[in-house]
Amino acid sequence: MKANKNIDPINIRIISELLSFYMHKGASDVDINLKEEKDKVTICISAIITSTNQEELDRELKLLSTPRQHELESYYWQLSGEDEDNNLSLIGIMIDTVEYKYEKDKLTLVITRSN
Repeated sequence: MKANKNIDPINIRIISELLSFYMHKGASDVDINLKEEKDKVTICISAIITSTNQEELDRELKLLSTPRQHELESYYWQLSGEDEDNNLSLIGIMIDTVEYKYEKDKLTLVITRSN
């Protein structure tokens, strides 16, 4: 197996922060899919979360809808911290789109990020 030398550390950090968000919500049965294409990356993460509701998720995940700001991506490492809401906002400035749904206790997030 040949190692990929072009791994984007920002994609890894986004996945890590999203996984942390899910785990703080008490997630179980977590699935993560990373699809790298020529012009974009798609990250899909889903899990069972029984300790929340649609209203709470709408409020929290709205932070991911922050418009992308390419110029701030290089500063992301210094800005991230322990504040869960702050980290979702920081992810928002590094992604192009986010879609989510919460049905039958399963939260699914699909995030795209152009290269």
